[in-house]
Parts: sequence; structure tokens; C-alpha cells
Amino acid sequence: MLFVTAKSQNLPQQPDTSSMEFRTVLITAEFPGGEKAWIKYLRANLHTSIADKAIKLQKHQQDSTQTIVVSFLVDTLGNITDPKVINSDQVSPLLADEAIRVIAKGPRWKPAVQNGRLVIYKQHQAISFQVTRG
Repeated sequence: MLFVTAKSQNLPQQPDTSSMEFRTVLITAEFPGGEKAWIKYLRANLHTSIADKAIKLQKHQQDSTQTIVVSFLVDTLGNITDPKVINSDQVSPLLADEAIRVIAKGPRWKPAVQNGRLVIYKQHQAISFQVTRG
């Protein structure tokens, strides 16, 4: 089972908008088609079967969930850059690698805009993998 939630993180405003990351922007970066299309993309491209290898249930445990949180930048051309798992010490490396793989290979986004200029935008994405004994 897979759960996906999206959250943007606005970065502090900087005077030179050509190469700085922003937390607060007038228009946030957006996946083509919006948030629903982004979640659909993630669900279609994540290999959820990896969770069966990565998450081991204990003897009396019925289910378990791991949530990977990835931060990444959307540059001024809409490219996804610098994807990083920010909770890597709490999750399986297999699941972290899978989340990074899918986010990094994603299509271009619509870039963020601040003061009429395209700017770099930081986004957070939470992806939860769940294993259920069945």
C-alpha cells in the first residue's frame, strides 16, 4: 500500500533571485497538471513491492509503515535537482533510494515566480510505504 502527501517549503527571500532558493514566493512551483497529477505520477512510478523486502513485520505485528521525506529543488527551468532524503536515519535505504529515483526522474515542473522572475523553489514530498500481513 502507498500513501503520498505533498508539502512545499518556502525558503528565505534573497536579494539575487537568479540563483537563490525561496521559501516565500508569489507563485509556487507546480507539477504539470497540479498536485493530483503529481500524486498520480508517484503512484504510477514507485515500485511499491520493494516495501515487502524493506519492511519486516515482527511476529505479532499486523502492519508497518515507513514514511520517506524527500526535499528537492525546482530550478528556474522547472528541472528537479538536489533530491535528498531528510529522514534517512529513520527509514530503509531501499525505500529511500526508490523515493529518490522516482522524484529525480520526474518531468519538468512549472517554475516558481517571485517579483515577476523565475526562482529556485524548495519542495518536500512525503511518501509512505505500508506492509500488511495478509
